[in-house]
Amino acid sequence: MKYTHLFPLFLSLLILSGCGSTRSGGSFPTDAAPAEADGAPVISGEGNPSSHPAIPKEGLPELPEGVVAEGTTVEYTHDLSVSVDNGRELTLRLHCRAVASDYGTWNYGVGRIDVLEGEELLQTLSVRDAVVAAEVQEWQQMAALGDPYYQEKLESGELPEAVDDDAWTACFEELYLPEIMDLNFDGADDIRLMEFLGTVNGRYLHWLWEPETQQFVYAFCLVGYDFQIDTAACQLVSESRNGYGIYDTDYYQYDADGVLQRVKNVALSPSDSEGAAEGDFVATVHEWVDGVWTETE
Repeated sequence: MKYTHLFPLFLSLLILSGCGSTRSGGSFPTDAAPAEADGAPVISGEGNPSSHPAIPKEGLPELPEGVVAEGTTVEYTHDLSVSVDNGRELTLRLHCRAVASDYGTWNYGVGRIDVLEGEELLQTLSVRDAVVAAEVQEWQQMAALGDPYYQEKLESGELPEAVDDDAWTACFEELYLPEIMDLNFDGADDIRLMEFLGTVNGRYLHWLWEPETQQFVYAFCLVGYDFQIDTAACQLVSESRNGYGIYDTDYYQYDADGVLQRVKNVALSPSDSEGAAEGDFVATVHEWVDGVWTETE
């Protein structure tokens, strides 16, 4: 079954109104030493200890205490288990790093994910490739809306300039860890990874297990601050902020070809009717009916 890339219709607005301008790769130096094979953190940067502390079970490494120089980098690996093909157990080996910010906090990210069966490497998932695909999806959406700038970009074959060759996710603490869940209702685990977090919304990359190729395949990107899987309706539900005081709930469903489609949008906006109290909202519902977005409520 093939899964095509998908981006929400108002992605540009969601990112601009709900997310900061942080780009993956932008917060992380590119000259840190690679992580050691045994998973012990590698610490680089001026004035840092040379010891390699063990990784706590919760997925956060032990970090240098006290004042550390901005850009201090701790590289490490972290393993997660996934179950595919009726109980077949695989391991996701995350190649991670923590980077000290100028605010005295640490940013965490993932650069790639090795998929292992025992110690046999089956494939490597590239965060950079997924970010490039997500950016291209946005271009495709804007081009489909008739924007000549993005139409020209797609025709030229150029790649997004904002994506570094060494791209990493950029999150706070445990938010950097992927969520393992069944995203397409086939009984196999899939991967949902936060790329970056803005003021309200986060942007998430998704890989689905594909039985035909026996691999995880990058499938789509969604933006929002909350996410639910409705197993009864076989839908993915994402909530996002689309501007000050404006909130969207988007419902996604796979069609007969296994392509994820947005099928419903519920938009909440402040009421401007006479006599409306502060905090009153108006809900507008649009649904995808016979190939056309139709206002149903």
